[in-house]
This record gives sequence, C-alpha cells and structure tokens, in this order.
Amino acid sequence: MALTKQSLRAGVHVMMDGKLATKEELIKLSENWSEKREIFFRKMLQQGGRFQIENINYEIILRQNIRERSDGSLDGGVVAIPGDSAF
Repeated sequence: MALTKQSLRAGVHVMMDGKLATKEELIKLSENWSEKREIFFRKMLQQGGRFQIENINYEIILRQNIRERSDGSLDGGVVAIPGDSAF
C-alpha cells in the first residue's frame, strides 16, 4: 500500500538528496516500498529527522512554530476574561 496525499501533511517538508520532494514523487516511490519501510516513513513524517531508504537520503523538516495554523496565521492562545478569577 502506497502513501496517500493525506498522509503528507502541509507544513512538513521532505527533502530527497537535498532537493524538496513533491507529494507525487513520494507517492510514486512508495509504491515499491515494503510495508515495513512505509510504516517507518510514516513514523518519521510525524517526528522528523534524517534517514535513508533504498540509497536515497531523506530529511523531514517539521513546522517550526507549533502555534502556526495551516493557513499561516498564529493562534492567539487562551483569552483571559477580566474578573473571572474565582476558580
């Protein structure tokens, strides 16, 4: 079973041998992977890092700011209501 477009989230950049890979390239390459390699790749997509599969060096770079939304705006956090400190 190959990777899908949904498994390659926005904000995660995958470098193949130093060049930014597209979703279509990764899906096509994953069609030839064993189930074990695909599971490993999916885990690395979540945590990031450097590794090698079939003599291709991969580097997965995760979104740096965890408060950033998918549209690029920043999350404002929890709004404190004045006078509501009874709890």
